[in-house]
Amino acid sequence: MALAILIIAQILFTAGDFIARANLQKSGFTASIFLTWWFMAYVMLRSVATVGQLYVLSTLPIGKAYSIFGAVGIMLAGLVGFFWLKEALTFWEYVGISLSIIAFIALSLKH
Repeated sequence: MALAILIIAQILFTAGDFIARANLQKSGFTASIFLTWWFMAYVMLRSVATVGQLYVLSTLPIGKAYSIFGAVGIMLAGLVGFFWLKEALTFWEYVGISLSIIAFIALSLKH
């Protein structure tokens, strides 16, 4: 259960970051962004994700929780960057992402 909530929370964090990046590229970072629809959506997504993160931190050891958060975040950022933002990474960056996937699998296994 905690692992599923962790993944959902990280997806929400990444979705919020994707919305912010896409809109900030258009408008830049100015005071007016705080009154836009997308900023409100960003805040809401991150608020819900934070509740999920707090639940996970109440059920898993902090080292394991943050290691998995990091690995899932790296995987999602890589996927979003490649498929939606059309960002190409270097060979070594893809190696790093692959290693984070291996870390996620290893940390997710029950002992």
